[in-house]
Amino acid sequence: MQIAANAQKAELVVQTGHTSGVLSVAFSPDGKYIASGSGDNTVKVWDAASGQELRTLSGHTSSVFSVAFSPDGKYIASGSWNNTVKVWDAASGQIIKSLPQNDPKTAGEISAVVPAFYGKDNNDQPISQDGRFQIKRGENNRLNLFDVKSGKLLASLIALDKTDWVVVDPEGRFDASAGAQKLMHFVVGLEPIDLEQIKDRYYTPNLLQRIFKGENLDATRKVSVFTADELYPLAEYAPLKPNETVLNVKLKNRGGGIGAIQVFVNDAEFLADARPKGFDPKSKTGEFTIDFSTAKTLKKGEPNDIRIIARNEAGWLRNRGTNVFYLDNRQKDDTPQEFYAIIGGVSIYENADFNLRYSAKDARDFAKAVELGAVKLFGKDKVHIRLLASGADKETPILSGTDSKQLAPSKANFRLAFEEFRKAKPTDVLVVYLAGHGTSINKGGDTGDTYLYLTQEAVTTDKSRLLDEKLRTATTISSDELAEWIKDVPALKRAMILDTCAAGAVEASLIKPRELSPDQIKALDRMKDRTGFYVLMGSAADAQSYEATRYGQGLLTYSLLQGMSGAKLREGEYADVSTLFNYAEDTVTEMAKGIGGIQQPRIIAPTTSRSFDIGRFSTLEKSKFTLARVKPLILQPQLSNDVEKFDDLEISQMVKKALRDESSTISRDGTEAKLVFVEGNEMTDAITPGGVYEVVGDKIKVTLKLIINKKPYKTVMVEGSATDKEELSRKIVTAIIANAPN
Repeated sequence: MQIAANAQKAELVVQTGHTSGVLSVAFSPDGKYIASGSGDNTVKVWDAASGQELRTLSGHTSSVFSVAFSPDGKYIASGSWNNTVKVWDAASGQIIKSLPQNDPKTAGEISAVVPAFYGKDNNDQPISQDGRFQIKRGENNRLNLFDVKSGKLLASLIALDKTDWVVVDPEGRFDASAGAQKLMHFVVGLEPIDLEQIKDRYYTPNLLQRIFKGENLDATRKVSVFTADELYPLAEYAPLKPNETVLNVKLKNRGGGIGAIQVFVNDAEFLADARPKGFDPKSKTGEFTIDFSTAKTLKKGEPNDIRIIARNEAGWLRNRGTNVFYLDNRQKDDTPQEFYAIIGGVSIYENADFNLRYSAKDARDFAKAVELGAVKLFGKDKVHIRLLASGADKETPILSGTDSKQLAPSKANFRLAFEEFRKAKPTDVLVVYLAGHGTSINKGGDTGDTYLYLTQEAVTTDKSRLLDEKLRTATTISSDELAEWIKDVPALKRAMILDTCAAGAVEASLIKPRELSPDQIKALDRMKDRTGFYVLMGSAADAQSYEATRYGQGLLTYSLLQGMSGAKLREGEYADVSTLFNYAEDTVTEMAKGIGGIQQPRIIAPTTSRSFDIGRFSTLEKSKFTLARVKPLILQPQLSNDVEKFDDLEISQMVKKALRDESSTISRDGTEAKLVFVEGNEMTDAITPGGVYEVVGDKIKVTLKLIINKKPYKTVMVEGSATDKEELSRKIVTAIIANAPN
């Protein structure tokens, strides 16, 4: 078994990665990045987690034989065969200075930036700072990762170009960009197998991060157990005659049996399995008749793509897809395009322990903004919106469309909304937005990963309990259910946004880095394959990090609103799905700053669909919705009695309550909250209210210290009555707001 690029695509590897051999590699001090020097006179910087190329440093005129990061990771030094060293800004890729390597006048300057090439073995091969991993250059411009202690090859990083990349381990598990899944393949005997064909078993999101963590990956999913005896069946069909909607398909068992036969019409699943009931998957041959005339996504008077996916009996290996061209000769549907949106936000759950502050507000804000743009683009009578947010059914309508409704976010109402939208046409647009708690379970098997969105009925986030089908069906919407509901909505231009937090996750620190859940990514990737959706997934590791933002709402939603308000519109007016999603992907991490619990959003996009517009925002539309202003983040107060040396009057608890009250979406006096209170003890750029107090007669005098990043920022004196500690706590909160940095 070997991994290879096919003959035509092998040239792509040479032209777009390093175009000559890799001569040197180095880890950044934090292990997040890898730099490689090459005979093509360049230095490339790679993301160590994904293997994706981040930037190319060009400027050397000879081969780069050595690279190293500075101790703080801010600089990269590279040495060339022509005895020169260049120092680069690691973040921007800009040259800081060029120095002759053998000039004694600048030797000290060089060593100040790079005191030593860290952690090298006797063969000058770089070792990570913790001493666990070693990078070695491999054939075909690969970077190979080894375990230092055992010498075992752990993974190979292969960059095809600036956007397409593959990480593969010796067992055959892989993580890869969507494009790379088509460009690369395994070879079984003489049979080439694209990565996309085997991803149900071998696709392992965040593979490199998980190797770095030392996770025990599923030992059953190894390419070494993959043989020609498990190959998918061979599919053949007779060409369709004009206006013929019945397709005859013959399948030949090639050793792996005849498994589920999926049928897609214009990239949307029509049939999950075309085999008749009782069909023996071990049959040598199979012949099936597929009538696709009832497919809701069949376009009138236009070319249609019918695709047959044939799987082996086990279900994890499939063919590349047998595509059948069909030209519908009915009169083309020229009725105007319409817009449909199902927007959900759950803040109040049956189990109040799961309640959230922002998700319902996010849904309302997103619905209002989307309605403005959609009405401008499609027309008021062509816009259909269902807003399912906590409390929405009891509030004054915030939407003005002729077919806009506000409902409670119950499981029944979500199902009803999808049923109502079955009236859509293939030419229409469908947007699904979900905010709140999201989690995932594995029901077993190669395709057992299932994403779950918790509806208002939710009483538990325990994954073991959610394996109970009755409970799961009553309180969540699964990715499999979504796929089935969506199958009956004909609209072919589809986008889904998930602004959720991982239900049940617990972390004490908000600054600990985390990545998107691999099982959620895999489940949503499978849903994308079935529905043709563009998916933007922006998940937080827990409720605390989801709500710990300066913007008073989820960061993913805020970034989308920012984009629609003018920050990222095509031609200055059009909200293009791909453009908007890419903007969110780029900006959320920056906005999060020190909140490690907010992961970088991930786009899961179909490879065959084109982007589309979901709204138009002229100056008038932009003026009708405003973005939340940036608010100070406040952490747990830490006050003590200066005489007793502890908080005997429990002032900290009272200040904490006042902060919690002030931090609500709407504060006590009915106005928008002026701060965001996070019940944690550490976060970059957040304020920790500390200090001491003393009782003087009938007064309590507080020396309030505002501490930011473990350094004193400002000291403020606050005084209040010893008999009214609640009023004193409110004065302390007022002082914090007044003295917070702008």
